[in-house]
Amino acid sequence: MIVLDTNVISEAMKPEPDPAVRAWLNEQSAETLYLTTVTLAELMFGIAAIAVSQGYQVASRDMATFEAANVGVVNPWEG
Repeated sequence: MIVLDTNVISEAMKPEPDPAVRAWLNEQSAETLYLTTVTLAELMFGIAAIAVSQGYQVASRDMATFEAANVGVVNPWEG
């Protein structure tokens, strides 16, 4: 089991991630990679902060978390 920290996930999500981070992640088996609830919350907070500052809407099933951060939310899975 490998627990990934927020900075690793954030780096991997960049348009051009650090080659060493990309290579390391590619070497890992997906079944061994995990996130903590703290990391997940930090990532969601970061997404919400960007959305608010840029006036974006977020597409998510997790409406309550983003609505609490005053982010416009669209749930594409809801009819």
